[in-house]
Formats: sequence, C-alpha cells, structure tokens
Amino acid sequence: MDQLDKMIIIDLLQNCRQSYQAIAKKHSVTMNAIKKRVQKLLDSGVIKFCIEPNVGMMDGDWVLAFISTTGVENQSEFIAELGQNQMINEVGTVSGARYIIYAVYRGLEELAQFNKFLRSLEPIKDIEVHPLLMTRGSKIELSRQEVKILHCIVDEPRMRLSKIAECTGYSAKTARRALNSLIEGDSIWFGVRLRLQDADSLTFIAKIEWNELQMELPAILGWLSKEFPEYWVPAISATEPILFAAFLVSSVKDITPIIERVQSARFVKSVISIMGGESYSFFDVRRYWLEEIFKEHGLDSFLE
Repeated sequence: MDQLDKMIIIDLLQNCRQSYQAIAKKHSVTMNAIKKRVQKLLDSGVIKFCIEPNVGMMDGDWVLAFISTTGVENQSEFIAELGQNQMINEVGTVSGARYIIYAVYRGLEELAQFNKFLRSLEPIKDIEVHPLLMTRGSKIELSRQEVKILHCIVDEPRMRLSKIAECTGYSAKTARRALNSLIEGDSIWFGVRLRLQDADSLTFIAKIEWNELQMELPAILGWLSKEFPEYWVPAISATEPILFAAFLVSSVKDITPIIERVQSARFVKSVISIMGGESYSFFDVRRYWLEEIFKEHGLDSFLE
C-alpha cells in the first residue's frame, strides 16, 4: 500500500460516497486508476464501506482501553466474548498478550459499566482506560425520507441513486435531496472500516506523552503529519496529555528510527511502541440505536 492508497482511504473515511472522479481530480490521476485501487483495497479486505450514526446522535463518546491478560485465554473465544458487549466497536490484538479496544459509551454510568465489564473478565491482569477526544457529530431528528434511505443503503453504502429511488419509492430528485442532506450533515458517518493488517504493511502504535507547557495538541498533530509520511491517525486521551499515533511501515526495522525521532522531540516526555496485530469489528450501540429507529418507522431490522 503506497501513499496514494493512503490518501484514497483518507478521502473515503471522510465520505465513502464521493465519486471516483472527484478523488481522481484531487490527486491528479485517472478515474480508472482510482477505481482499480479502491477495488483492490476492497478485495483485500483493507477497507469496507460503512454507514454509522455519529456518537453525538445518542449523546455518546468514545473510549479506548488497553487490557493485558495472563495469556492463558483462547484468543478467538476471548475476542468473541468482548464483542458481545454492545458498547464495543473494535478489538485489536497487540504485542505482549494485550488487546486494544474502542468502545462507545453514553455518560459516566456507562463508562463505569464498561470498566466493570473489563475487570470481570477471567484472564485480565491490567486495564488502562482513556476517554477520547474525537469528533462526536451533532444530534438531529431524522426525517422519514432520511430514515427510509438509510434503511436501504446501510449495508450497501455506495448504492446507486436509481436503486435508492427504486428501494424507497421516491423520485430520484427526492432521494438525491434527502441523501445529500444526510451526507452533508454531521449526524451520520459515511466512511470505511479499516483492517490495516490485510495491507502489505505493518501497523504499530506510538503511545506518546507530551509536555503541555511546551507544545499544544494541534501543533503536535501537525508535526506528526509533516515529519512522518508513515503516520496514520491519532487517538487522543481526553484526560491526560497522551496520544496514540498509528503508523504504517514496510518492515519492523522502520519502527525504531521513528520512535527515536519522536522521542528526540523537545516536547515529548515518553514514547512506547506497541505492535499491532489482527483487528475485529463489531456492531456497537450506534447500530442497535439505528435499528430501533428503523423499527419506529415500521421498517425491518437487519439484526433480528
């Protein structure tokens, strides 16, 4: 996976329904080149188109947890057990009998329930939990037209407009207007789920603690983007000056130079590298919330 693939994925993370022509124009390549690359990313499992409500639609927030275990668990069974918790969105394996978990919670009570759930698991040895600073999106009341369109495309996010019109019974003009309202709004995310382990690259996470008196967060994120082409995305702690920066590299030997360069920055207190492994996605409370909206409008639920 090269830099163009990375840029394409970033574009699709922002809006998976944008046209290949628009992406091609942005990167000065042909539409056919973009289409082939996207199809390759889909076929390899690196990306999967998805539609999900933003957490703000249900007054939610994101939390990241690192858990370490005794190492005696059956990994597949343990991950499946984690995925049964409806707050959990993604579970990834990392080095040292550890797991990284992304979850959605609504209020301090649910955050406490999430912590209690993790502590109750048999092989748990240590837990590190970080509520995250992430885009929440806005909370709006979806119209009947918008709900029907979401119902049609939730499992086929790039469905053609003509097929959406046929599915909803709306005219193409009405369907386009309601669809554009959803895309341009800040309540529903049209993006892609990632499985970077299926790319021909290695993923690692740099846990970076920085000195808030020496540099502010926006400047640090800009520095990472400018200095490291391998830098991917951050997860930022809401309670401590800590961020978890994901990097995509060609081989293990590329990791140490990156860590050393990060560590040498005057504003960095400490940095720890964490090797990424397999990741597994699950339907979280946002999808179950959406299914309830479908039911309220007399539409079939896909999860029953």
